[in-house]
Amino acid sequence: VLRFSAAGLSDQLASVSGVQSGSNVLLPFDNAQGAVTGVAIANSNATQPVTVSMTFTLDNNTQSSATLTLPAHGHTAFVLPTSYAATAGARGVIRFLSAGADVSVVGLRFSPNNGFVSLGSFQ
Repeated sequence: VLRFSAAGLSDQLASVSGVQSGSNVLLPFDNAQGAVTGVAIANSNATQPVTVSMTFTLDNNTQSSATLTLPAHGHTAFVLPTSYAATAGARGVIRFLSAGADVSVVGLRFSPNNGFVSLGSFQ
């Protein structure tokens, strides 16, 4: 469970549902109307790096793509509109593809009023 506390504001809580590692993971995102989506991705393989292809499909069916490589047991986190400009101000879905079933993904959507929720990922 994640908690955000700030003076003068109600506490915000979110929980992240666990999803087994996979080779084909979908994650919705929402960067519209001042919201921002953060993503964390991990490689659960203890001995091999993994290359992950990401396809961003916006709600207007525009697509873009990117690739990242994670070392064995490696992880990274990023804010979508900062790292992938095509997602700024947009909603859509990201497809994460890898050769092995070693990718775990978590998404958090932050609203302009300091609230946040976890985004479910799907295999």
